[in-house]
Amino acid sequence: MIAIVGWRLSFAAFGVYGLVWCWLFWRWYRDDPANHPTVNEAELAYIRYGGTATGFMNTASSASSVISPITAAWLAARFGSFESMFWDATVVYLIGALLWFLIDPERRVRG
Repeated sequence: MIAIVGWRLSFAAFGVYGLVWCWLFWRWYRDDPANHPTVNEAELAYIRYGGTATGFMNTASSASSVISPITAAWLAARFGSFESMFWDATVVYLIGALLWFLIDPERRVRG
C-alpha cells in the first residue's frame, strides 16, 4: 500500500480503520455479557452459573503455578532430584481435578 499511495495516506487509512474498529468494539462488547442485547436465557444461565467452575479451576491451576516454583528448590534439596517438583505439580493438579466433584453448577456463588 505504501508503494502505491505513500506512507502518509497508508498511515491515515490504517488510523481510520483503527477508529472504526474501536467504535464497533465499543458498541458491541460489554463489561458484563449479561447486559448484551443478543444474550438469550441459556447463555445468561451459563454466564451466571457455568463460569463458576471454570473460574475455580483457573484459580486452582494458578495456585499450582505459584506453589511449584516456590517449592521446587526445597524439594530438590530435600530429595536430591528435580523429579519431586513434577510430583508436586501433579498432586496439586490432581487435587484441583478432584475438586470438580464438589462444584454444583446450578448453585449461585454468594458474594
